[in-house]
Amino acid sequence: GGLQQQPNSLGGLGGLGGLQQQSQLGGLGGLQQQPNSLGGLGGLGGLQQQPNSLGVGGLGGLQQPNSLGGLGGLGGLQQPNSATGLGGLTIGGLQQQPNSLGSLGGLGGLQQPASVKTGPYNTNLDQRAPRQPFGAPIQPSFQVNIDNRNTKLADGREFDTVFPFPQAVLQSLATIWPKLPFSNQFPGVGNLQKLLIILSCGSDDIHKVGLQFVVQLTTDAQLRSGIGQTVATLLVIKLLHSFETKEEITHFASWAIMHLSMDDGNKSRLRSFNVFPALVYLLRSSNQQIQEKVTTALTSLLKDDANKAIFIELNGIEQLCELIATSANARAKEASLVCIAQLGFTAETKRRIAIADGLIVIAPLISSGSEQAQKISVVLISSFTVDVSFADFVRQSGAIPQLIKALSSADSTVIDQALNALGNLSMNEWNSDAIRLNNGIQKMLEILQRPTEANKYSTSCALANLLVNEDNQNHILELNAVPILVKQLQSQDPRTRTKAAHAILNVTNASDTARFEVTKAGGLDLLLQSALQIQDAALAEQALKATVNLALNSETESLFCRQNVCTALINSTINSPFVHLQPFFIMCLVNLSKNDQIRNLWRQCGGLDAAIKIVSTSQDSNIKLQLSKLLTNMSVNGRNRFLLKQNEQILKNLTNWQYESNLDNKTQAEAALRNLSFPCDVSDETESFTAPVIPARLQALIELETQKQDQIIQKDEQEAKANAESFESHRAKRASIADIVAKVREKASVEIEPSTPISVKAQTTTESTKKSEFVADERFERKMKIMVELMVTEKTYVEGLEAMIKKYMKPMETAAKAKKPLITTEQIQTIFTITETLFMYHKMFLDGLERRISRFDPQSTIGDFIITMCDFMRCYCQYVNNYDVAVELLSSLEEKPVFAEFLKKLISSPIKGLSLYTLLITPVQRIPRYVLLLQELIKKTEQTHPDHKFLSDAFAKVSEIMIYVDDQKEVFNKQQEVIRLQDIILNLHKGVLVAMPGRLLAKEGDLEMNNNLYHVFLFNDAIFLTKPTDEPKSKKKDKSKKKDKHIPPQQYYSFVNKLELRGARVKDYEKDSPHPNSFAISSEVGACLFTAKSAYDKEEWLTELKKYLNWPRWIRWIT
Repeated sequence: GGLQQQPNSLGGLGGLGGLQQQSQLGGLGGLQQQPNSLGGLGGLGGLQQQPNSLGVGGLGGLQQPNSLGGLGGLGGLQQPNSATGLGGLTIGGLQQQPNSLGSLGGLGGLQQPASVKTGPYNTNLDQRAPRQPFGAPIQPSFQVNIDNRNTKLADGREFDTVFPFPQAVLQSLATIWPKLPFSNQFPGVGNLQKLLIILSCGSDDIHKVGLQFVVQLTTDAQLRSGIGQTVATLLVIKLLHSFETKEEITHFASWAIMHLSMDDGNKSRLRSFNVFPALVYLLRSSNQQIQEKVTTALTSLLKDDANKAIFIELNGIEQLCELIATSANARAKEASLVCIAQLGFTAETKRRIAIADGLIVIAPLISSGSEQAQKISVVLISSFTVDVSFADFVRQSGAIPQLIKALSSADSTVIDQALNALGNLSMNEWNSDAIRLNNGIQKMLEILQRPTEANKYSTSCALANLLVNEDNQNHILELNAVPILVKQLQSQDPRTRTKAAHAILNVTNASDTARFEVTKAGGLDLLLQSALQIQDAALAEQALKATVNLALNSETESLFCRQNVCTALINSTINSPFVHLQPFFIMCLVNLSKNDQIRNLWRQCGGLDAAIKIVSTSQDSNIKLQLSKLLTNMSVNGRNRFLLKQNEQILKNLTNWQYESNLDNKTQAEAALRNLSFPCDVSDETESFTAPVIPARLQALIELETQKQDQIIQKDEQEAKANAESFESHRAKRASIADIVAKVREKASVEIEPSTPISVKAQTTTESTKKSEFVADERFERKMKIMVELMVTEKTYVEGLEAMIKKYMKPMETAAKAKKPLITTEQIQTIFTITETLFMYHKMFLDGLERRISRFDPQSTIGDFIITMCDFMRCYCQYVNNYDVAVELLSSLEEKPVFAEFLKKLISSPIKGLSLYTLLITPVQRIPRYVLLLQELIKKTEQTHPDHKFLSDAFAKVSEIMIYVDDQKEVFNKQQEVIRLQDIILNLHKGVLVAMPGRLLAKEGDLEMNNNLYHVFLFNDAIFLTKPTDEPKSKKKDKSKKKDKHIPPQQYYSFVNKLELRGARVKDYEKDSPHPNSFAISSEVGACLFTAKSAYDKEEWLTELKKYLNWPRWIRWIT
């Protein structure tokens, strides 16, 4: 009955038999048609049609183009361009939130969010191929005709009139210009034209001088804008193309470009002047100064969206990653990180960084770079973790240890970003394990223990995700850290309280130990306080779900057994402003309703009125299911059952719900109606609930009988330990039960101890009166002893059923949900079958029995109440039929050392109860025990007493049911044998089946016919002729896959022919005939003459045939 509703989880596997058309994998019945699909598996009937889809088709689901992956649910739909899909298939639970990618509901507790595997992944980072440096890009060329006489600005004005050179530059220019060899060729030119001539004429030294002038001029913001509008910029770019052949010129040119790029207007001009190919190329320069100037220029230029697109197309991201990997200039590395951050964390940017192995070179900067580099690196890697498709790149880059180191940073922002990244990564199980193994959880707990609120919200978020992982849950318990989580429920920040409740919800999902620790740390009251407040819906939801989990722990039930708690839960069920939380309030009451005290409090606190109101108004399917469970459990209490029976609205709705299409709702409504049909005691109709006052004499008898039963239990337990209790030891117990059944079959009636009828006439003498009173009193005393034995053994039996559920079944259900389950849910169902149903029936029976006996007097009756229980005993057929299968399965599981050790721990748990083998057989023994006790009660009851007839009728009914259960067991065994034969009789003709409804195996053995020996199977409707054959190869392969190497060899048979018994006749041959050991069977289709091994063997065959043939009509004896 659990809930798993997390968003953004990814996963799901496809099966067999799919179609593969374009180098990708199809699923079971699924179809994948287009190329370039980055990998999803088609689901059962699912369809994946479009390219570039990263996800998984679901069961009958549809996946549209460009979706970033998700598991479509049952009939669900995944829309284009969405990162998530619609809800998935739930098992025994509820999934009600959108954006959940096909998660499975757990059993028992609630869990949120889910951890899913999106691998397989390479877990050994050392085996990853080393980074391969990118080759240098093609050297760009710059071939543009530049008019160095053009000194006008973009608006047509002369540069010199608008932007005069600074005095220092004018002095330097006046000094240098006359010395230039070509200065006399340009008399009377302006300042800008002189600069243009210097940049375009002369040698490299002269060009360097011109670039130095540009660098000096562009330090001024106004001149920077002006020069950017002139051809001077083009000349700088041309000189920039000197590249590494003229390194010094390239350095000054890149310096000038760095200054020019600081002006917003120049960003588009530089783009139009095609500066980017050169800048991208220069990122490969080995000159650290050039690296620094170019990357700094790019940090300005890449603020423009158009520039970003060009830079990405030129493989600029790849070159930045290479520079970070190879450069020794810290400032150049930092500027490169800034450039990457300015490009934005789009899918294309991330893809290029991932392909370039950029994360491998960026991750170390988290701990070794400058403060600025650390911030940017953490933010960048955090952005990668948002997208699950890149999670593997982050893990393999070695970023997880670096992110954990960042948790020790003094910068709160860095810690927050690192926590966000770790929280996102933990959605993947492998990453979650890596965080734990690198002491990430300890670091987070240290943050939670700090006195300030800083980073506690982000820490709680990360821990909530990490605690989906079972190993992390155990790690938290090992660290004794549950109180730290509980303390966060008192945080001043409601967001932190919400995520702390979320973390507690996950850690208590499948661990009784965690539930106990949370309660021990005071978590129950804090969670209830949060669950019942009406200001914050998110906080109320997480706290309430965690409370539902705590209610599963039997050791902490007493803390819930407070009137104010019960009243608050009931009132919130109908009055909470958050309607979507109503099912969880009911689930909490469902988990608690297995406690007797809670059942009484529920009634006393208005639970019945609340149930009536919900029944009459709610149409929600899950609310119906939870309410049916609640009424099933509450009706175990006799007073509750009586009051519920009186309400027509509840009975009407439960009756309607059992005809719903939803199988869970139908089954649970039927269970509730079965419990409500159980008879009530007279006291339930009149008295308010009070514990029955037991007379002192009766109390003494109960105590003596209880001591006696305890001694029997201790003896059984000692024998079990001494004899290494196993399946074989229980066969002996089964044999003793069979003896009781056989004796009851033989006795048509029970022998009653003779007794003197009570005379209506009064005795005439005082002596005879005293004697009569003494006899009556003695007989009543002996009857009371037997009744007390019945009650005490019933109580012991109910405690045993409860122990079977709490001590074994529930922990096994938890183990079945583990990452490496020791047992499956199906195996648990096979072992325990209807144990919970039996527990409820007998709890109701015990409740009524205790009330009857507590006020029993010589004129009271008990037989009439026992009769009411008889009809419910027929359900024992299912348990008894399954018993041998259950014990065999348990025995086979114990052959695995891990499971055997797990079972040992359960046996030694503090919950009172015997070994599982002993508990499993108690239901098989119970009905025969009733027969023996009823026999004794009849003997101790006067024939004239009204109870005598009731007890006799009860004895007859219970005996009939015992025989019925035994007969059904025999039929079941025969049916199982037929099912087994279906697998070992091979080569069946078309249309011939071994396993058929109603078919039972009567006998099998060898018979000779026409000088051929056949192995013959006699069923109640047909005869199969077979011959022994070798084991098929397919069976050998299956056996070789199984770990159990001690499977006994199985004999297989090849089908020859079949003879129907309908309308058949049998002919027997006498001893002195030519065929003394033979008999013939003839029918409309032919006849067969069989010869048995001996006369005795022939008689056995004929005896079995008599059971299924009408002898007077069909058999003709041959004399």
